[in-house]
Order: sequence, then structure tokens, then C-alpha cells
Amino acid sequence: MIETNYFLALLVSYLGLVVGIILAVVSPEERAPLRKYFKMFRLLILWTIFLASFLFSFNNFYFIIVLAIFAIYLFVGKFVDKVTFSILGILFYISSYDINSMAVMSSLIFVYGVIVGSYHSARNRGLRNLKILGLNIGYVLIGAILPFIFLYL
Repeated sequence: MIETNYFLALLVSYLGLVVGIILAVVSPEERAPLRKYFKMFRLLILWTIFLASFLFSFNNFYFIIVLAIFAIYLFVGKFVDKVTFSILGILFYISSYDINSMAVMSSLIFVYGVIVGSYHSARNRGLRNLKILGLNIGYVLIGAILPFIFLYL
């Protein structure tokens, strides 16, 4: 279960934040006009992650519970990216039981990270962009700790 591929997919999907920050820093003139689209695409990607997770969740009880919590979180509509990335870390771990599900989830989380990184770096400049990475590190921590917790269960 605990493989190098899992941790590499976890890190690469987290690097979507870095790519989003770099894109926003390289093209600052594009940030303001695209800001309203970033909010819309962020919601669209979250619902796509929910639907993709739902398609892969029929044989895993834990996945269905986390998916129900994620659905409630989406219906509330107040998104805190620290919480969102933490839930995505749990969904990523549960999706790792199937290689196809893990590939889809890591790709969608990467795209979500690009959008969130671009959206938040529009408000912050310079070294404050590193704060975005630090605030969302819960995704990597949860994704890295869960395999060790459930190793013997």
C-alpha cells in the first residue's frame, strides 16, 4: 500500500499550488480580469472532484463517509482552503486503493491547486505567496500520515 508512487503523486498534485503562484507572478496583468473566473472554476473543480469521488466510492465505506462530509462542506458554500485541502488529502488517501481513482484524483487536485494558487497570489505579493503553501500543507501532512495510521488496520 505504501509505495513511492503514492508519495510522488501526493507531492506532484500539491505542486499545483506552486504552479498557480508562478503563473500569477509571471503574468500579473492577467490576474485581475481572471479573478471572477478563478472563483467559478474553483467551485467547478470541487464539484468535479466530488463527482469523480462518487464514481469510485461504491465499494468503500470510509470513502462514502468522507464524501458525505465533503458534500455538506460544498453545500454550505463557505470555502476555507486549509479545510478544503485537508479534506482533499483524506480523499486522495482513500482513492489510492485503486490506481485509476488515484490518477484521476491527483490530476483534479493538481488543477484545483493551480486555480487556488493563482487566485490567492492575486491578493498577496512577494514572500507572502509562500504563506499560501504553508497554510495548505495539511493536504501533504494528512496524505502522508494516513497510510501509516491505517497500515495495520
